[in-house]
Amino acid sequence: MNSITARGLADEAELRGKKVVVVSATVDHARDAFEEFEALGRPTVSHVTRANGRPRIDFVSSGSVRFVGHRQHGELRGISADVVFVDWDVETSAAIGELEELYDTARKMTVTRAGARIIRA
Repeated sequence: MNSITARGLADEAELRGKKVVVVSATVDHARDAFEEFEALGRPTVSHVTRANGRPRIDFVSSGSVRFVGHRQHGELRGISADVVFVDWDVETSAAIGELEELYDTARKMTVTRAGARIIRA
């Protein structure tokens, strides 16, 4: 993930109070994306979770950014999101069945949120 994308998604969470989920190809890529967000040094971060496989940044605005590898998307069942960002490397590394399951989960996460969207990079 590049820094411009990270800034844009961080703005959604920090300034607009949106729930953002970033899906990367692997857990390592998800951790890299998390570190990219953390390096932005946003002043209104209320809590940072670095638990293995569950990194998350919460903002005072009630917005948050979660980071997962695409094979972890099952852990997101039952969670709603305003923005699900699927990084470009997911589509090049996932099998077709995995992609269908991932996008099905993403649709379920966004269905109850007005104006929610899935972004494919």
